[in-house]
Amino acid sequence: PKDAKKYRVIYADLSTREAETPPGVPDAQPVPAPSSPKK
Repeated sequence: PKDAKKYRVIYADLSTREAETPPGVPDAQPVPAPSSPKK
């Protein structure tokens, strides 16, 4: 991201918001290239 101090949080309903902290979920992880989601 351009601003490394922010995280782009993508919620389950596909909405996105800028957050200054990592998402507070157990399976939060950086997203590399777009690929099929593992569930």
